[in-house]
Amino acid sequence: MGMMDAFEREDRVQIKYSDLFRMMKAAAKAEIIQEIVLAENNCLKAGTMIKKLVEYKQMEEG
Repeated sequence: MGMMDAFEREDRVQIKYSDLFRMMKAAAKAEIIQEIVLAENNCLKAGTMIKKLVEYKQMEEG
């Protein structure tokens, strides 16, 4: 029996705000990286991708 088998279709799960914030932050980070990769597939230079990652990191720290 896996962990997901413990949940019903409409179960509610208690979660701390700090955990929710951490999950939302990770999801946003993954979405930004996905957008950069998709932009890279549209013939952008690799330097542009690296620049966007650096700008995001600075934005995250600030």
